[in-house]
Amino acid sequence: MVYFSEDPETSPRDPISEGMLAHLVKTMRTILTVSVLLLNATGAYAQQQRDSNSMGGGDCASNVYNCADTPNPLPEATTVWIEEMTWMDV
Repeated sequence: MVYFSEDPETSPRDPISEGMLAHLVKTMRTILTVSVLLLNATGAYAQQQRDSNSMGGGDCASNVYNCADTPNPLPEATTVWIEEMTWMDV
């Protein structure tokens, strides 16, 4: 028998059998393995290669205005205030 505390007389819980303890350890290892695999898969998905010409709003291939070398279709801004500019002016 395995007890939660060192002294079985003062243990506040019932003892657990060796089989139950082995099952708990196996379950915890399985959960840990799945968690590590999911974390690695998430990181790999997030690091997919993007077109170097793409801007932060999306992919250059899907929208021409997401390309870094796209000319601004609006007239040049005549203000110094960022609040009055578009993202292409900034």
